[in-house]
Amino acid sequence: MKSLLHSLVLLCLLAPVAAVQADQLRVEDPWVRAGPPTARVMAGYMTLYNSGAREREIVRVTSPAFARVELHLSRIEDGMARMIPQEALRVPAGGRLELTPGGYHLMLFDPLAPLQPGDPVELSLHDAAGQVLNVRATVRLPGGRDADHTHHHHD
Repeated sequence: MKSLLHSLVLLCLLAPVAAVQADQLRVEDPWVRAGPPTARVMAGYMTLYNSGAREREIVRVTSPAFARVELHLSRIEDGMARMIPQEALRVPAGGRLELTPGGYHLMLFDPLAPLQPGDPVELSLHDAAGQVLNVRATVRLPGGRDADHTHHHHD
């Protein structure tokens, strides 16, 4: 009986944690496109998953590796590619938002040091409710390939 009571108390203590985690935003595959050493602007990509029952809005992103980060959308208008600044990135309830080349993405301005493929980049995603999700992205070659991803030809 004492063991059952102990288990019930433990279950009650863990239940709120599970409820909070179910409403959290999750990020998969965050990466920053590598550029030349003199690049003043880079782009960041990832997939955001929202397991909660309400839409989540990312209203700001910061990084200690860059002077400024903006939210953008690439779009073709009148045959011309345009980048349109966004006030927020909206992740639907129970859905996802992909940040990809040619779509929504992060514009990372003025790197504080040159970044090479494989380097980590810390990003802080701030939502409209004031919550912050810290993410570690990796610098990758264009196309999202890792620095150590090479093709070897065997004869």
